[in-house]
Amino acid sequence: MREFKLVDPPPPEDNGFTWQGAAVAVDSGLQLGEIMSINGSEDLSNIMTGHDGAFINKIWIADPHYLFLGLHVYQICVTGSGPHGLLSIGTMNVRFTSDKGETYSLSIWRESSSILHSNAYYGGPAMMKVVWGCF
Repeated sequence: MREFKLVDPPPPEDNGFTWQGAAVAVDSGLQLGEIMSINGSEDLSNIMTGHDGAFINKIWIADPHYLFLGLHVYQICVTGSGPHGLLSIGTMNVRFTSDKGETYSLSIWRESSSILHSNAYYGGPAMMKVVWGCF
């Protein structure tokens, strides 16, 4: 488990989008095999929320399971749900920033809480910051 703390207020508008929340690593950042926790909880569904029932439930870095051009490919894994309900629109978006300043983004389009969403990246940088919101 890797502890993150909430940032208040959330980051400013970014390319026309308003982020609804942000958290930063307390120490060395989220790394391979670790699960993110905020305020001591690995269940993030009451913290990382958006409109129309959107939420992020769990975030972790998965073990590399394949190689591409000789490089390990790691996965930022997320379970959660996008906005849902009659006439709901938009996506639940999550953006990670590594200790090297690289960013990785992921969007969840609709109610899909049982589906694993992942974003592959090369190398093994620690994830130091996460922001989220619905657009």
